[in-house]
Amino acid sequence: MKKQGLAGTLILYTGVLWGFINSTLLFPKILGASIFGFIQTLSFTNNLIITFVLLGLPGAVIRFYPYFKDEKKTRDSFFTFILFIGVMAIILGGIILYYFKWDIILNIRDVASRELARQYFYLIFFNLLTYTLLSILDAFNTARQRPLFNIFLTQVFSRAITTLLIILYYFDVIDLKLFLDLYGIKGLLSIFLLVLHIEWRGFLGYASLKPILTSPYLKPIFTYSLFIMFTGLSNNLIAYIDTMMISGMIDFTMAGIYAVFYFVSTTITMPVNAFGSVISPQIAEHWKKGEIQEIHLLNQRTTKVVLVLGVLVYAGVLGNLHNVVKVLGEPYRSGIPIAIYLGFGQIFAMMTGFSSLILIHSDKYKFDLLAKTFMAILTIGTNFVFIKYFGLVGAAMATALTIVITSSIYLIFNYIHWKFHPFTNSYFKIFFAGIICWLAVLYIPIYPKAYIDLAYRAPLMTLIYFAIIYFTRVLPDVNDWIYAKYIHITKN
Repeated sequence: MKKQGLAGTLILYTGVLWGFINSTLLFPKILGASIFGFIQTLSFTNNLIITFVLLGLPGAVIRFYPYFKDEKKTRDSFFTFILFIGVMAIILGGIILYYFKWDIILNIRDVASRELARQYFYLIFFNLLTYTLLSILDAFNTARQRPLFNIFLTQVFSRAITTLLIILYYFDVIDLKLFLDLYGIKGLLSIFLLVLHIEWRGFLGYASLKPILTSPYLKPIFTYSLFIMFTGLSNNLIAYIDTMMISGMIDFTMAGIYAVFYFVSTTITMPVNAFGSVISPQIAEHWKKGEIQEIHLLNQRTTKVVLVLGVLVYAGVLGNLHNVVKVLGEPYRSGIPIAIYLGFGQIFAMMTGFSSLILIHSDKYKFDLLAKTFMAILTIGTNFVFIKYFGLVGAAMATALTIVITSSIYLIFNYIHWKFHPFTNSYFKIFFAGIICWLAVLYIPIYPKAYIDLAYRAPLMTLIYFAIIYFTRVLPDVNDWIYAKYIHITKN
């Protein structure tokens, strides 16, 4: 688990670096903040629709796969059934998009942004097709505890294709329309590669629907899926409503600026995503076997690892925001508080561990719907008020507040019912290391060239941080491995 989680984190941060290049260097400079904000808004709108029409079945795949994995016939029938639902979801989603097209477009206040949305609205249909199929295939691959290839496709390969398209546009090989069209269908290539990977591994096959339709798990699957669907809708609202409301209440340009710094803040959560993909099927397996203590220990160990990585990244973000502004230009300076507020919210969520993941795989998963519904209402309300009075920064404040409240609710619920909590004495050492490495470079003179400044500032922060982590033995397994592999050999 730790090996896959660390490998997944490495892939994710490679993707983050690539995504940073795309989102902060190429998109704003070459295509402009308006196009970037438009693409983000379309993607977020599409995610809400897909979550609804897919009925939460990708989440059910991971939850119920352990009950079907032992027999090939039932396993293949399960896959065929989910794939059939996915095709129906694409058709239903297309109908919904067609019917509500003008309701979505006319809610955009800025005239130029509204015209841009009208002209390229069809891109949502492309995303609907690719994201639905990718969600299903990704869920089955993750359920087989083989998530690394999925992570590579979404975090590295897809972003490499985006870079290629931006370069082609920059050199006038393709125009804006062709760029957006290719950007919309680039996911089809990831689907093709994922299918090849699955076939090569021999993970999935196709079979009659009869075994799954007669299975006693069919009703629990749909019951669980419906709850996942509603919680997924709430999750997407919580995650994306800020950008969508900025697009509607202000314009796509401001949404693009916000999206850049929102992306910067999400680099903090990459370890959570990587380790979450790895431990999710393990948590489901532990619940099936009733291994409560194993879940508690898994949560504590994994949370400590991701917090070590997350605090370092947040400290690095705080120590290099001036470089981001240098690269993007002065108009982006207004986005600095966005990264600070959102980063704080992400770190707080990491502190509370994988509480929501534990909950949705338990028999008390229905509480997740109540919590997420409340949070969705809260985030819509706070964003509406805060954006109105504080603009871009208000959106970040509202989102951070929602993250803090949501994480606290899950943590308290898990502790009340199972005494689960991720806290250890290592937290103090981790935050101490983060504060020290940030203070160490706070008063270092800023070099005029952003890339040179970043080239010495970031490694220095990393060296100081991990030195403290090592000597305070926050991760004793890592200390022992380093000692056995390097220090012990050197002494001998």
